[in-house]
Amino acid sequence: MQMLLHSVVAALVTLVLGFIWYNPKVFGNAWMKSIGKTEEDLKGANMALTFGLTFIFSVMLASILHPITIHQFG
Repeated sequence: MQMLLHSVVAALVTLVLGFIWYNPKVFGNAWMKSIGKTEEDLKGANMALTFGLTFIFSVMLASILHPITIHQFG
């Protein structure tokens, strides 16, 4: 149960960092320019699906990395 809680918190941290990193005031405009997109292109995206899948994959990644990096289960 504790590992699941740690995985969810780690997934939430990645979402928060992503919100900050891809903010137009930080690196969002540079990111959009480098991939050749505009804000109008991104307005049609399904953000609930995008953030939902991002959260699910982040939980999966954190769940897999936890036993690989933490070897003391005692």
